[in-house]
Amino acid sequence: MIVTGLVCALCLGVVIGPPDGVAAALGHTGPDPGLRPGLVQGVLLGAADVLINGVPAAAAFALVHGTGVLLRGGAPEPSRVRIRLGGRAGRSRARSGPEILARAGLGIAGGPAGGFGIGLVQGLVRKLLTGDPLALRVGLVDGVIYGAMFAFAGGISGALMAWCEATVDIVSAPAPRELLGRNRRTALLQWFMFAPLFGVATGAAGRPAVEFLDGYLWGIRLGWTVPDALRFGLLAAFGAGIGAGLSLTAWGQWAVFARLWLPLTGRLPRVAMTFLEDARWRGVLRKVGAVYQFRHTRIQQHFARPPVRPGHPEEAARRRPPGGER
Repeated sequence: MIVTGLVCALCLGVVIGPPDGVAAALGHTGPDPGLRPGLVQGVLLGAADVLINGVPAAAAFALVHGTGVLLRGGAPEPSRVRIRLGGRAGRSRARSGPEILARAGLGIAGGPAGGFGIGLVQGLVRKLLTGDPLALRVGLVDGVIYGAMFAFAGGISGALMAWCEATVDIVSAPAPRELLGRNRRTALLQWFMFAPLFGVATGAAGRPAVEFLDGYLWGIRLGWTVPDALRFGLLAAFGAGIGAGLSLTAWGQWAVFARLWLPLTGRLPRVAMTFLEDARWRGVLRKVGAVYQFRHTRIQQHFARPPVRPGHPEEAARRRPPGGER
């Protein structure tokens, strides 16, 4: 959960922070005109946006990923889109009603966590930068509105994504590399299909939420304009698409761990699939459908033993032939 949340936050910060920083630098109209003040303002606002959006995204997508693993009883499985736009990936089955409702529940649960977090962090940052005594209250009000918008959009998008999705039987699936490629295309297709839907639903939900509260909450006047809806919907589409792809799909988890985290921590080669194919060619692994397995339990036990430093007494004991020295 922690690793998935951090990677989602990093990707979201890269997508949102720099564009907002550039826009702030180009639109600088402060008391000190010029290139240098504009760049300073752009860097500060870009960094603030990374913090405002990244911290809540880390918490929200970590929560969504962990809850999804608990509901499924394991990691995300390879899947495909049931609307046939390309080739099939082996036998598959549609999601059941409870699975669709569970996916909708994930979207509804993750929405308030992300939205309220954005408002809270936004209020704290504004308080630190401007000293406005009402900044924290405004942030909490924004968090309530954002959370309701995200919950509405997340529930609809999650349910439709699950309804259009079907699992793939990995036992009868093609080779692992081919299945990985197909699942990558599935994740990208889902992003193009449902990220715009999430963005439109988020932007459109702002006005009804403001009207429902009669334009006021905790003494703070609420407003929601068309430019607000366009900007917020666009950022939500990109952010939610990236986060959902990395935290809820099998290919996303492969990208997070096999391509980033495990290679960076020295526990897996950078080209993991080539490494697994080489191990199969050498007889260490065998292929069962789209799954690599150790060829024998003793091989797995051998590699599971902790490493021993050269010259350590245990290494000498391992090298000593049965029956003592001869």
